[in-house]
Amino acid sequence: MQCRVHQHRAINTTLSNGLVLWLGWCACIRGTSTKLLPVARRVDSKGLAAALAAQVLWGVFPLYFRLLARSGSLEIVAHRICWTLIFCALGITVIGGWSKVRQVLADRRLLLTLLAAGVLVAGNWLIFIIAILTDHIVDSALGYFINPLLMVLMAVIFLKERLRPVQVVVLAIGVVAVIVMAVGVGRVPWIALGLALTFGTYSLVKSLVGPRVTPFIGLGIETCALAPVAVGYLVYLEIAGQGTFSQSWGYAALFAAAGIVTAVPLLLFALGATRLNLVSLAFIHYLTPVFHFLLGVIVFAEHMPTARWIGFVLVWVALAIHSWDIVRQARTPRQPDSDLDGAAVAPAFEEEAEDGAEDAADDVGDVGDPGGCVGDRFAGFEEKLFADVDGDRQDEG
Repeated sequence: MQCRVHQHRAINTTLSNGLVLWLGWCACIRGTSTKLLPVARRVDSKGLAAALAAQVLWGVFPLYFRLLARSGSLEIVAHRICWTLIFCALGITVIGGWSKVRQVLADRRLLLTLLAAGVLVAGNWLIFIIAILTDHIVDSALGYFINPLLMVLMAVIFLKERLRPVQVVVLAIGVVAVIVMAVGVGRVPWIALGLALTFGTYSLVKSLVGPRVTPFIGLGIETCALAPVAVGYLVYLEIAGQGTFSQSWGYAALFAAAGIVTAVPLLLFALGATRLNLVSLAFIHYLTPVFHFLLGVIVFAEHMPTARWIGFVLVWVALAIHSWDIVRQARTPRQPDSDLDGAAVAPAFEEEAEDGAEDAADDVGDVGDPGGCVGDRFAGFEEKLFADVDGDRQDEG
């Protein structure tokens, strides 16, 4: 009963908040716990520095990928997949994680989840690089700005959440912003919507994985699933004389750096996420799209008509309201759900409160094997998603 109460409360008080789900994924994929530190705790300087460094690195990604502009977007993504796989393999070797890799490969459900995540992350990488190479960096910023709003909508669609009035207002403002930009600019911001959709869906799928897979192993398996296609495409380019990898040693080194460029920010965020509270992480996560926006407008001088400015202002207003709602919900004492037995709820959470400090300490102390990831809250959704897979397994038996 306590387990069911815990899952019910977790879904209705945490996952309904889109940005909390977004941050939950960030912690899961980076191998940290989503039992984030209390809101009132003083900010840890080392954690803040690590989280800020990660956001800065993600923020300047457009500058790095612009250096590869002579290559096509597909070639860049293929190299990123291959070099990220190599870096992850080295990381797994260093931490002695190959036994855990075998465990993941033996779990059919978990493996299928990671394969789906690999396809989604490759799609997100491809759209992002297309945005950079075609002078749509501002659209990429818009995509990551509206992602928390999309996560709220996905919680409603997939988790059957009920929107609070504030969330209805936030979503309405976001929809108006997209319409204003589409009408004013004369085109739908497909890049922004594509980035938000792939990133949001990837977040949902990765949350199903939870703490069972560490960062190197998860990202390694995702890229390994895509590596045959990526390697085949690169070989084809070289045979056809269209590849750019062998043009010079310096250019080849830029490609090889893709693995480090992809993994280092993840590890920095893993350190920061174990030391910072939820609200701090929520606001720090806005730095990456801010960097992209400033690079697009100031450095690359992308066109910003009035309608586009109005749309961005509306999105920022929606995010400000959303952030205020996060802080308000985080500081509001939780009440038992009306459809549950209050007598049963109270003992369950009194016990959880007693164990909370010990659990938090354990989570912070062990980044490699975290506990309490938001993916554990997706029990019902995960069972529906894999119902057919389990049926096939029973038939085989």
